[in-house]
Amino acid sequence: MLDAICAERRWPVISKEIQPDHIHLFVSIPPAIAVADAVKVLKGVTASRLFQQFPALKKRLGVSVQRQRWVQAWPGQHR
Repeated sequence: MLDAICAERRWPVISKEIQPDHIHLFVSIPPAIAVADAVKVLKGVTASRLFQQFPALKKRLGVSVQRQRWVQAWPGQHR
């Protein structure tokens, strides 16, 4: 999925390491795009596509339906 998102934006994936609970992704982005913005795009599009394919993930992860973005509810965290 991340390869497709990067390809859609013409961001070459240089390296990718997948672990059970996280990934390391080395992507070439244009200098005009901030790294934080690229991360926002990758996380947001991935979450949106996953939730469309697997609606039960929202309930399992504790995602706020009103906010329509990926937010996992952690104990003691108030947003």
